[in-house]
Amino acid sequence: NFLSAWHNSADSYPRTWEAQFQSGIKTIALISVREGVVQLGAVNKVIEDLSYVVMLRKKLSYIESIPGVLLPHPSSSGYPFMNASPSD
Repeated sequence: NFLSAWHNSADSYPRTWEAQFQSGIKTIALISVREGVVQLGAVNKVIEDLSYVVMLRKKLSYIESIPGVLLPHPSSSGYPFMNASPSD
């Protein structure tokens, strides 16, 4: 349950990030991409920069579009649902 990851509604981050902050991470960024979410961390405080986020999303989208780079090619046996007819 997503909500159980938070201590309470007053917390500014989920408790699952506590170990990352204790190890020296100062900034965590979550960027949504087609296949899910990319989490980045930095040991310095980083000011939010929307243009940088947009640039990263474009680069990640390009990488995701190359067959077999991040995921098996859709025609491989790893994707049995891709071979099913739309009426299934």
